[in-house]
Amino acid sequence: MKISEKAVNDFRDIWQKQFAQEIPFEEAREYAEQLLSVLQIAMRPVPSATSPPINNKGPPNGQSAVNAEPPGTTFCYPDVTT
Repeated sequence: MKISEKAVNDFRDIWQKQFAQEIPFEEAREYAEQLLSVLQIAMRPVPSATSPPINNKGPPNGQSAVNAEPPGTTFCYPDVTT
């Protein structure tokens, strides 16, 4: 995952404020990309234990694929309180 130079510099600033140490640009880019990858995985919907297995056959009963969600799907969102 590629991120902009400004985003990397913002990440470096946050790192400096949080840990009171500077890190090189490339190291900051690597850490930021790894963090985004983890968050991307964590933000995926988590099916409940009672929901049927997800298949790639499309929505059941001719439903529109636009608004179709597997029954019992739970979405996880990060706590963004300050």
